[in-house]
Amino acid sequence: MKANLRRIAALLVCASALFSLAVFSACNKDGGGNTPKPDGGSELSEAQRANILAISEAFIESGKVYNSEYALTVREIEQFIYYLYNDELKPESDGYAKVSGTDSAERLKMYFGIANLLHTQKNSGAQDFYYANGTYFVKTNSPVVTSAEIASVKLNENGNREVLVKAVCADDARVELDFVFKLEGDDTLVLSCTRYDEK
Repeated sequence: MKANLRRIAALLVCASALFSLAVFSACNKDGGGNTPKPDGGSELSEAQRANILAISEAFIESGKVYNSEYALTVREIEQFIYYLYNDELKPESDGYAKVSGTDSAERLKMYFGIANLLHTQKNSGAQDFYYANGTYFVKTNSPVVTSAEIASVKLNENGNREVLVKAVCADDARVELDFVFKLEGDDTLVLSCTRYDEK
């Protein structure tokens, strides 16, 4: 009889321990425990990363910010053709490289959602870029940013990505950009960009 009571007591202790372990695991699974919950929105494809870093360098070179208070005009958005391509292309003549008007328009549409551009024409003065016969001519330049990294990515309540980019410029200046992106496939639509220069 005593042996049976001991067995029952041992079984009760084991059952109690298993119940406590199950409750503890469930709390952690739901975010109620001490274990941090992984950010399910932080995964980016290689194309998304490349797009984010390219537009980061363009924003740094432009000196622009972009949000509901500081909208960009069509002229300012078209200027991003220069910022995006000036260090990606090799000059062909007179220090200018050529890029398809269709390809550059598609790239701007991906970043800014704008379909129609002004197609800035060549004039008699010095120009960073101009449009002629379906082609943009872009003055080439050395990179403004020497290194850039995506420091953090968070999924916000609207399903968009909040991305922090940290960069070092050719003049050793350090810049941080706080972006909000709408990502669909590899498309990377900029919803806002806030800039912080290290003092």
